[in-house]
Amino acid sequence: MFITILSLLIRSSLQIFGLALKTSRAQRLAIAALMVALDFHALVFRLDSTPFWGGDLIVASARGFAVLYTIDLLVISSDPQEVYRKRTQPSSISSLSLSSRISWAVSLSMSPRGIGWNHQAAHVPAFSTPPSPAAFIWMRLKSITTLLASITVLWSIIPLSGSDYTQFGNDAPTMWQFITLRFLHSCIQTFTGRWNIQLMGQLWSVFAVMLGLSRPEEWPDMSGDLWNAYTLRKGWGSVWHQSFRKMVATYGKFIARDVLGLDRGTKMSAYVQLWVAFVLSTIAHTWGDYALTAGALWFSWRFFLLQPIGIIFEDAVIRIANSYGWRNNTRWTRLVGYIWVSVWVTATCPIYFGGIYQARSLWYQLRA
Repeated sequence: MFITILSLLIRSSLQIFGLALKTSRAQRLAIAALMVALDFHALVFRLDSTPFWGGDLIVASARGFAVLYTIDLLVISSDPQEVYRKRTQPSSISSLSLSSRISWAVSLSMSPRGIGWNHQAAHVPAFSTPPSPAAFIWMRLKSITTLLASITVLWSIIPLSGSDYTQFGNDAPTMWQFITLRFLHSCIQTFTGRWNIQLMGQLWSVFAVMLGLSRPEEWPDMSGDLWNAYTLRKGWGSVWHQSFRKMVATYGKFIARDVLGLDRGTKMSAYVQLWVAFVLSTIAHTWGDYALTAGALWFSWRFFLLQPIGIIFEDAVIRIANSYGWRNNTRWTRLVGYIWVSVWVTATCPIYFGGIYQARSLWYQLRA
């Protein structure tokens, strides 16, 4: 773990100074290339290996997203000091002192959602009244305790393996038993995934606010209201965590408009951006796949690249329904939406979690 922490400190320092110093785009590209090389070296030589199962996945996936975020900040942006500014900042940071620019770079690096910045991601929940630091820390500590208890309870309800049907004895499960168990597994894994992400975000928020690195209002909830998940688009776009929404949006717009020359606001541009978002998410998660075991490398690809297909199909059905006079967001359309999302989750989530189970089995075999 010491090597992991040292490696992360080195890459973070490079990013901060790459943003804070007055550098050209070519110089920032060189800094970004060095950072990516460090991350790739850590992945290939398994420097992030942890003594508990799942730790490798979390750290390596975080590195994968960090690589994409670094390229976004240092390379895609023409001049970060001119482009990025806090909403309370009257002018660009470039004219201020080096210490001010370092503080600005630290804050920017710590906020991939851009909370309080001019590039804040859409659909981010916000506090109606920002709490004081002490009240925020106490509120988050209570929430962390609840999340830990909830995750523990959920993981103990049914067997962890999606193929474990020992509760049916020697008899094979019926079709409805199979579907019910698959649905329950998918729900439990989805909820625990959501809560684990919230748990990590809240732990980091307590650390950052306690040390005075940021303010409570810069740490709204990681995820949106679960009741809004009546379409796949809303589920991924506003209910699931929005940690990297701004980043993937930057890549998507760059590829759709600057590379492909598509007009803003067209369906083609929107769908190119949709595919770019899920391809980038797939790439970052693949770092975690590889960290667990190279033998289970492609389960993230199979899962995440199905999602835009489902969203495109969903959009087509909604357009057809609208053409026949069906109104969106009524009680009945929401009910149909919940059923549709439940069916999709039940059908596709085991692809991802099955890969994790396979990786877990190999992980224990290698350490036996």
